[in-house]
Amino acid sequence: IMQEEAAKNALLEDAVNEVNNANRAKSDFLSRMSHDMRTPMNAIIGLVDLAKEINNPSETREYLYNIDASSHFLLGLINDVLDLSRIENGKIELWEEPFSIEEFQKGIRTVIKPLLDAKNISFVFDMSCAKSDILVDKLRFNQIFYNLLSNAAKYTQNGGKVELIAQRLKKRGQKNGIRFIIRDNGIGMSEQFMALLFNPFSQERTTFTRELQGSGLGLTIVKNLVEAMGGSIKVNSELGKGSEFIVDLYLVEIDSASHIEQQDSTNEEVLQGLRILLVEDNEINIMVAKKMLMRKGCIVNVARNGEEAVNQFMISAIGEFDCVLMDIRMPLMDGLEATRKIRALDRDDAVHIPIVAMTADAFLDDMNRTRDAGMNAHITKPIESNVLFKTIIQSMQQ
Repeated sequence: IMQEEAAKNALLEDAVNEVNNANRAKSDFLSRMSHDMRTPMNAIIGLVDLAKEINNPSETREYLYNIDASSHFLLGLINDVLDLSRIENGKIELWEEPFSIEEFQKGIRTVIKPLLDAKNISFVFDMSCAKSDILVDKLRFNQIFYNLLSNAAKYTQNGGKVELIAQRLKKRGQKNGIRFIIRDNGIGMSEQFMALLFNPFSQERTTFTRELQGSGLGLTIVKNLVEAMGGSIKVNSELGKGSEFIVDLYLVEIDSASHIEQQDSTNEEVLQGLRILLVEDNEINIMVAKKMLMRKGCIVNVARNGEEAVNQFMISAIGEFDCVLMDIRMPLMDGLEATRKIRALDRDDAVHIPIVAMTADAFLDDMNRTRDAGMNAHITKPIESNVLFKTIIQSMQQ
C-alpha cells in the first residue's frame, strides 16, 4: 500500500511539474511576445507623431518607409504566432501547384537580396540541378527558404557570404529528391544552443544578437513545414564560423513546357467603375479601404454594420452592387449573419454577387466559417492593396 501511495504521489508530482513548466513556458512566451510586439509598435506610434509635426516631404518619406518596415516586422511576429497555433492544432493544409525555379528566384531577389545588399553580403544562388517546375505549396515553400535566408542575412556580418545551393538526391517512389543547402559564414551557434534550436521561442543571446529582434518561432515553423512536406532538416554550425542548414525534400517535378502556367488575372482595368458595398465599423479601416478602391476608379458605398448592409442591399436596384467587402466582427449584426441574410434574399443578384470577407480573423476555422456562410473569398487584415484588388477580380470571374 505504501508503494502504491508513493507511486501515486510521484505521478501527482510529475503532473504538477508539467503544469508548472507549461505555465512558465506560457509566461515566458507572453513576456517575450509582449516585448517584441511593443518594440515595433513603439516605433510606429513615435514615427507617426514625428511625421504629423513636420512639413518636409523627403523627411516624411523616410518616416513612412520606417513605419512600413516596422509594420511588416510586427505583422511577421503575428503571423509566426498564428502559424505555430495552426501547426500545433494540426491544421496546416498544403495546396500544391506548379512553381518554376525562375519564379522562386524572382521572389528571393525581391525579398532577400535587399537584406543581403544592405550588409554588402555576397550571395550564391545555384539551382542548376533543378531544371523542371515542381508541384509544391508555393506559400509554404517560400516561407521555409525566406526564413532560413533572412536568418542567414541577419546573423552574418557585413561583407560576409550566403549560399543557396541545390543538389540531387535519389528518387523516393514517383518523387524526385532535392537537397537544399543554405550556408553562411556568420556568427554560428554554440553546441548547447543547437540542441534547443528548433524549440519554440529559442534564441541564443550573444553580444551580436542582443540588438536583433524576432519571435524565436521561425525555425520551429520551418521544421514543421518541412516535415509536413515529407522532408527533413538538419543543421551544422560552429560558433564564430557560420551555419549550414540542409533541407531534403521529395517533390513531383513536371516538364516546364508540358503545362501552361495559370496566370492570375490582375487586369486592374476591371476595377474601373466597379460598384462596391464596403461593410466595416472601424472609421480608419473605412478610410483606408475607400482610398485604396477609389484610386482604382471604384464607386464605394459604406455600411457600418451587418444590419445596415442587409438593408442597403435590399433597397438597392438589382445589379446595383458588383461586389460586397464584408467585415466579420461588427455590432448589431456580424458579417457571417449578414452574408447568410443577403444570400437568402429572393432576388437573382443575392445568390451570385461576390462577397469577400475582409477581417482580422485569420485562423483556418475562421476561413471555413466565412465559406460556410456563403462568402467567395477571405482576406486577412491588415489589407494589402494588391491582394485586395487581385481577390476582387478573381471573385468577379468565378
